[in-house]
Amino acid sequence: MTHDHFSRRSLMIMAGVGTAGLALGTSMIKPRDNGGNHDDYFLKLQVALKNTGLAKPTLIIDRGRLVENIQNVQQYLPSDMGFRIVTKSLPSIDLIDFILSKSNTRKLMVFHQPFLNQLVKKIAIEDAVLGKPMPVLAVARFYQKLQADELNVASNIQWLVDSLDRLKEYSSLAEQLRIKMKINLELDVGFHRGGFPDTEQVITALKIIDTNEYLQFAGYMGYDGHISIFGKYVGEADKALADTSEKYGKFITTAQEYYGDRWVKDDLTFNTGGSTTIKIYKEGQNVTPANDLAMGSGFIKPRFCDATMKDFQPAVFIASPVLKVSEGIKIPGRAYRASWYKMWNPNQAKSFFIYGGRWMAEPVSPTGLINNSVYGRSSNQDLFNGSESINLKAEDYIFFRPNQTEGVLLQFGDIAVYEDGQIVDFWPVLQDTGYEV
Repeated sequence: MTHDHFSRRSLMIMAGVGTAGLALGTSMIKPRDNGGNHDDYFLKLQVALKNTGLAKPTLIIDRGRLVENIQNVQQYLPSDMGFRIVTKSLPSIDLIDFILSKSNTRKLMVFHQPFLNQLVKKIAIEDAVLGKPMPVLAVARFYQKLQADELNVASNIQWLVDSLDRLKEYSSLAEQLRIKMKINLELDVGFHRGGFPDTEQVITALKIIDTNEYLQFAGYMGYDGHISIFGKYVGEADKALADTSEKYGKFITTAQEYYGDRWVKDDLTFNTGGSTTIKIYKEGQNVTPANDLAMGSGFIKPRFCDATMKDFQPAVFIASPVLKVSEGIKIPGRAYRASWYKMWNPNQAKSFFIYGGRWMAEPVSPTGLINNSVYGRSSNQDLFNGSESINLKAEDYIFFRPNQTEGVLLQFGDIAVYEDGQIVDFWPVLQDTGYEV
C-alpha cells in the first residue's frame, strides 16, 4: 500500500479517530459541517473593536447585558438576607463599583491580599468578608501597607479562619499589632474544602476569641458549592439545601448558646451562596438559617454558570485577531495529506492561527471551530480548524467565552467596555505590583 492509496481504516487513523473510533467499524458516523459565521451581535462587536484599533487579545464586557443581569438577580434576592459582591470574579475597581452602584449594596467578598489593599484605598467598604483564609503573613502584610486614614475602612473587614491553629496565629498577630480584628469562622457544611467540621471545635474557637481583647466574633461562612457542583452525589438541590441548612443551623445554635445574653444575631454575618446556587435562596430564611448571600461570576456569566443561570446573558468575551488563514492542516511529516483530514471531517478544511490563545475559554463565534489534537495548543499562536463555511480572513476576530472568570479576566490588561455597538470605556484590572515588595 502506498501513501496515496489508503483504505478506509487508514483514512480514519490519519483523521485522528484513533483505536476507539476503529472499534466502531462501519457504524462510524462521518462528522457533519458545523461551520458558521458571526451573527449580527458578533459582527457589530468585531466592527467596534476594529474602529477602536484593538488589535490584540482583548477581554470585553457587554455593559448592557451586565445591567440586565444585575436587574435579573434582584428577583432572586430575599428581603431578609444581605447581599455582597464577590471580587475574585470581577477583578476591576470600576467593574466592582459599577455593580455595587446598581445592586444597592456596599458589601464585598475578597480573596487576595494585594487586591484587598487596593479596594480599601478606592472603595468605601461597609463590610468585607475574606472568601478564603489568608496566611498570617499575608494578613500582616495587609496591615503594613495601610495608610493611617485607611484604618477605619479596614476595621470593616471580617478575616476568615478555618482552623484552631490559624485562629491562634491571628490572635497573636492582633495582640502584636494591637489592632482589632473581626473573625468569621469557616464552616464545613458539605463542600469539604476545609473549615470547622463540628460544634466542639467551634466552641473552642469562640473561647479563644472571647479571651482576646483584640478579637471579635463576626459570624460564619458556610460555602454551599457542593449543592450545584456535586449534585449527582448529594442529591437534588432542595434536599441538599435542607441538609446543608440543618448543619448550618446547629453551628448558629451553638454560638447562640455560648454567648447567651450577649447574643445579638443582627450584628453577625452568616454567609452562604454563590453564582450557581443564588436562585435556591429565593425564599430566604424560610429555607436557610444564613442571613448573607454572595455572588460574582453570575453577573457576567462565564460558561460554568450556564447550567444554573439559563435566564442570564453571557456578558464577557475574549476577542482575538486572526493572524493567518490557510487551507487544510499543514502538519509536518511524510504521512500527512491535507485531503485525508478534509475528506473525513469537513470541519478540518481550514486552519486559523490567532493572536495568543490557550486560555480557559472556548470559541463561541464563529461556530464550528475545533482544536487539532495532532498539532496541539499554543499560547503564542493557537490553531483552530474549521469548515469551508467559515469566511474569516486575517484581521477578523474569533470570540471566546471564558470557562470561569477568576484568573482569566486578569490576562488581558484593561477591560474593553462594549455598549450600543461601541467600545465606550476601559476598566483597568486590579494589580499585584506595588503591594508585595
